Amino acid sequence: MKRLEQILTKAESSSFYRWILNLILAKTIPFNRPHRLKIASLTANEVNTRLPYIKNNKNHLNGIHACGLAAQCEFTCGIVLARHFPFAKYRLIMQQLTMDYHYQGKTDTLASFRVEDEFVNALQKRLDNEDAVLETFKVVAKDTNGTDICTATVIWQLKSWDKVKTKR
Repeated sequence: MKRLEQILTKAESSSFYRWILNLILAKTIPFNRPHRLKIASLTANEVNTRLPYIKNNKNHLNGIHACGLAAQCEFTCGIVLARHFPFAKYRLIMQQLTMDYHYQGKTDTLASFRVEDEFVNALQKRLDNEDAVLETFKVVAKDTNGTDICTATVIWQLKSWDKVKTKR
């Protein structure tokens, strides 16, 4: 886990480490592999991803498939949350994903998600005082022309691993 955090930090300023990060994510999240989702850029608080306009991501109308867009939005939001709430300490589970589609995408799509430090600190305080926290986020995906393709509303449950109850 510590190595992944180092790669994430280096990927902020290095295209080589971004390439390494994308390889790691393709192997560790096999569901997303056929979509060829890539992190285009990232900072500590923001991630920008690209969903390519390729055969695997096209629907019967030759537009970007709804499932690929949903995967892109969930992935984009999840990466930012994982940076602030690492998997070693927190369990992050997507509880609900609602998609609103606005326009038929016919190019690569770009999704962006950002959180502010103040919001992260407030969420951390809630996690310290509650067993689990549900939080709603919005992610917008646009085509390469800047047209809004879809808006995702993602509800995540965040919970400290020491508060997770499992059957033994």
